[in-house]
Amino acid sequence: MGIRSGYATMILRAGGFENAKNYEGSIYEWSGDKTMPMEK
Repeated sequence: MGIRSGYATMILRAGGFENAKNYEGSIYEWSGDKTMPMEK
């Protein structure tokens, strides 16, 4: 788990976003798979 993404997930959950989740792979892996959702 990445430190930055884990921290962001923790902050989002503390802010009331209970569905915030951390993806174990990297953003490069995620963005390379066109079937995964991506917001711009």
